[in-house]
Amino acid sequence: MKNQILADSVLNAVDSVIWWYGALFWLFIAVIALMVWMLP
Repeated sequence: MKNQILADSVLNAVDSVIWWYGALFWLFIAVIALMVWMLP
């Protein structure tokens, strides 16, 4: 039973990390797009 709890927390951690990387990735894209758009 302990292994199941461990597996669940690992999956949750991986899920959070993937979500954060996804959010950071889109933020990065938005910043690049804004910089390009601001160029004269």
